[in-house]
Formats: sequence, C-alpha cells, structure tokens
Amino acid sequence: MNANNHEPRSDVVRRHVNNCFRADKTVTEENFADEVKGIYHDRVSNTADRVVHFHEGGDASKVLAANAQLLFRMIKGAVKFPADIEEAVVLALPEPYQSDCLSELSGRYGLLAAHVPESSPNSSVTNISHLMKETGEALEAIAPMLSDGVIDKKDAHLAKTALKEINDVLAELIRIQTEITNILPENDGNHLEVVS
Repeated sequence: MNANNHEPRSDVVRRHVNNCFRADKTVTEENFADEVKGIYHDRVSNTADRVVHFHEGGDASKVLAANAQLLFRMIKGAVKFPADIEEAVVLALPEPYQSDCLSELSGRYGLLAAHVPESSPNSSVTNISHLMKETGEALEAIAPMLSDGVIDKKDAHLAKTALKEINDVLAELIRIQTEITNILPENDGNHLEVVS
C-alpha cells in the first residue's frame, strides 16, 4: 500500500498531473484541458449527465484558455475535483505519468493496473518486449537492495521504487496471461482462468 494511502484520490491525481507538468515542458495546460474535454465528452456522451461543463464555440484560443482555467481550478484545489472527471484527467496524462497514476489508484484498492492486451498484429511481441523492459527495470531497482546480500530495514529508502517496478512486471505478466487465456477453447473471453 502506498505511503500516501490516506490522501484523497483527487490529491493522487493532482500529484501525478503536477509531476507531468514539472517534468514535461511540452505539455501545456490548454492542450491538456482540451484532451481531457475530448475524453470526458466521449465517456459521458449524454450532456445531461455531465457535471463538468467545458466551454465550446467562439474564438478557439479563448475557449482553450477558458477550459484550461476551468480544469486547473480543480487540479489546483480551488474547486472540488468531481469523481466524474477523474477518468478523463488520468487518461489524458502522457506516459509514464498515466501508468504511474493508474498504478497508484489501483493500489488503493489492493489491485494492480494491467492494460487489456492489444489484439493487433505483433501485439504479442510488443507485450513480451514490455515484459522484458519492465523486468530489467525491476532488477535494476532491486540490485542495490541486494548489495550486502540481504533485504532489510537498511533498504527501506529503496523499497517504494522497487515495489513500483515489481508491480509493473506483474501487470505485464497479467496482460500476457490474459492473452494466452483468451485463446483457450473453453474460455469465453469474459474472465481469467488460472491454468496449472
């Protein structure tokens, strides 16, 4: 469980959005808000069900600025962050911020965030290459902990990073397990079966 497991979910999302904006200067508030608006409108297509009302029509640059102001008042905590917008904000984050945020939010439920396996040409190769990449990153995070031959309290400062990397490996394994399970003739594709 994350050390910050007592903070509100909205604060988790805010932290990952802020990490993104601090680290990636190519992401602008206007473009991010526009991406959030698009995802939100796709996911909540009935306008009567929307609790966040983005600006539309008129001068494009003014609409972008107004939507950025609307969204970032929520991100900065000046206005309550409604649960209905969380999904769009998280999905609008570029990688690796999106995966990091999804992992942390899933972890609050005691779950791992694992993407649904792609069903496109070469997706199996892509999934395996992701597994190898994540495994390498996990081993790199664990190696300093094993420098003295034992994992103990002296390694506590490395634990959070190591656990994050291990969870990334587990999520990739689940993707591959799903892909393999889905080809079994007795599987209807609606659930995972543990095959031993």
